[in-house]
Amino acid sequence: MTSRPLLVVLCLPSLIAIACADPVHDAAVEALGGEQPGVRKGPDHRPGQPCLTCHGGEGPASFQMAFGGTVYAHASGDAPVQDATVIVADAKGRTFQTTTNCAGNFWVPAKAFEPVFPATAAVMASGFSAAMTSIINRDGSCSSCHTAEQTQSSPGRVWIYPAGKDATPAHCVQMGDE
Repeated sequence: MTSRPLLVVLCLPSLIAIACADPVHDAAVEALGGEQPGVRKGPDHRPGQPCLTCHGGEGPASFQMAFGGTVYAHASGDAPVQDATVIVADAKGRTFQTTTNCAGNFWVPAKAFEPVFPATAAVMASGFSAAMTSIINRDGSCSSCHTAEQTQSSPGRVWIYPAGKDATPAHCVQMGDE
């Protein structure tokens, strides 16, 4: 027969985990859906999705980001921009510069840059540049505001090229691709 103190000690971790669950965050992670077929978890996955939903401190990803997003060639369409420079500046004037990968994704590791909000951001690629005209108040997950479609609550995607400028096609090579 198990004594009560031992039972409490054995059950306490489970009770704490249940009490600490955040149903709103869990629902946001669930709403992202599964991975795209043929794309492994990693730097190339989930372009256009709100990175900090998983990489923002509440998990489930262990790698934490201060900022993350995707740069597209144009306001409409899914063509990502590889090798674009993204610069984030915080309220203290500190900056962090990073580069987009083959999926157009970029990120700022939380350990490398702890911004003081509000912040601003700019993108440069192939002689073109675009700077945000508003400020980032609290969420470094770019696609939380920059959704695929422009609406009253979203300026649309982060994009860099004017209409008529062809984008160089990017292709992410996954392990096993030939």
